[in-house]
Order: sequence, then structure tokens, then C-alpha cells
Amino acid sequence: MQRLVQALSAYLPKATPATLTRAQVTDWLRNERDQRGNSAKTLEKKGTLVGAIFSVAVKDELLEKNPFSGFDYKRFATKEGLAPESSRRPFTQSELTRIFSNAGLYGITTSTGGGGYHARIWIPLIALYSGARLNEIGQLTVDHIILESVPYFKILKAKNQGSIRDVPIHSKLIELGFLDYVEAIRSAGQTSLWPFLRSRSQVSTDSEVLGRWFGRFIHHTLNLPPEVTFHSFRHTFKDLCRNALIPRELHHALTGHASPGQVANVGDSYGDGYAIAVKAQQLAKIDPKIEIPKPTPYRGTRKLAAVAAG
Repeated sequence: MQRLVQALSAYLPKATPATLTRAQVTDWLRNERDQRGNSAKTLEKKGTLVGAIFSVAVKDELLEKNPFSGFDYKRFATKEGLAPESSRRPFTQSELTRIFSNAGLYGITTSTGGGGYHARIWIPLIALYSGARLNEIGQLTVDHIILESVPYFKILKAKNQGSIRDVPIHSKLIELGFLDYVEAIRSAGQTSLWPFLRSRSQVSTDSEVLGRWFGRFIHHTLNLPPEVTFHSFRHTFKDLCRNALIPRELHHALTGHASPGQVANVGDSYGDGYAIAVKAQQLAKIDPKIEIPKPTPYRGTRKLAAVAAG
């Protein structure tokens, strides 16, 4: 509850408990949906928890009203644009082409916003070719890139224990220069793969900076519909896996998904799971069939690294 109140305060810094309106609550919940990928059910849990605090304050005559009271969250989802999670959809091929083009991400000349040029381009590319969650990618360091016979991401900070996994680096990312980028970051003395991706808030993660920027970019600049968000890369990847006839259990292993409806079996906990070479063999089947320009190489220096570190 404390975290939710802090998130609400950070989003509406000028509001007070006495002045908070239903319209502001609606805006906050919309932001939680768009930037955190919350479903209507999750929003209802959040609204109910925070609303409970206001309810107590009203009963104790500390406040006159509870702006969270009376929400019909299912109706709220359809009437106020808070679509349930199931309505978020994958990107179409034409939308991906627009995003990864000179008229899209590659055409932005400013070095600021969303963690800078390389974070803005490489993080969406990794999401497209791995299905990893935004926060999983945002927390990657140079030590999480393992350069063995099969280069792979070592995802150690994930949504839950079952999502901790090793994911091969798709050959397209290597072709576009990702391993060169990693080496340049390492040579510059950096630890994080995204040295300029930093949140100034105590209640949001670094990756949310990119998430908010990306949401504004695709909706306001590219005019893509609200049904697509950064999380749509994960939906897109799952469809690419299905269309490539990758076995369900294996693409669940790639994305850190539990198998829906699967009955637990003691044998499932034995062994280390799919070998990284097997994962790589299957991942190679993924092809969104779009032209992607090669990102500009990272030219950072140790001096720039010191500046980024503050």
C-alpha cells in the first residue's frame, strides 16, 4: 500500500488527499495500464487498496470524500480506455517496419530521452528477438552477456523465480552489431548496458523511463493505436514462435512463462531444462520479415562513463 501511495504521489505531485479528484485517479490508473502493462483486474486491486486508506480517512472525518469509491472497474475499462490485458495485441508487420525505420526510432536525432540513442533502439530490438520483459532487459549488465559457443543473455532479475533463465542472443542481433555494442560499453568502463537510462524517481525503475518514452513515441509520433504498448513486443514474439512451430514448452522456456493449465509433475523439477544450444537452434527460426537498419556504433569513452556516473 505504501508503494502504491508513493506511485500515486509521484504521478500527481501537486495533488493532496483532500484535493484528489476522480479524474486524476482515472489518469493515474491509465498511466499504470500504459506504462506497467496492468490489466483491469490488477488496476482494481490497486484502486481497492489505495481506496481503503481514503475510506478510513473519511470515516475518521479527516477527509470529506473518497475519490476511489464506486468504481466499476469492468465498466471503467471499456468506458475510460483501460482495456483488459487480453486486448493488448502484437505489433503488425507494418507497425514494426515503421518503428524500426529512419522515420521511426532511427530518425530521432536528439541524444536525450528514453535513456539515449542506444537504449531507445537496442532495448526494443532485444524485446522483439527474445520476448523478454522491459524490466528484464533494462536491468542487464555487461556481466549478463555470456560469450560462449552460443552467446546468451543471463536473466537473473525477473518477474518471479520461474522467469530466471538463459536466453540465446538471436543471430540478427549479432548481425546488427549487438556484441560489438556490448564490448564498447565494457571498454568504456560501464557496468550497465544502458549507462544513460536512469530514473530520478524512488518509486519507478530505470526501465520505466524507456517505457514511458516509448509509449509517447509510438502513440503521439507514429500515431499507433492504444492497443499496442512496449509489452506488445512480447506478444509479437510469442506469435512468431507459434508461427515458426517452436514447441510450446520451449518458447515458454525462452520467455519465462509458466505453461497455462499444466499439471505439476515432480519430474519437471529434475535437471537444468533445455540446453542453451537447443534454445538457440529453435530461436533461429524467428524471423519478423522486416528490414532493420544497423544501429550507429557506441562511441563512448571512460570520460563519458564518469559523466554518466555523476
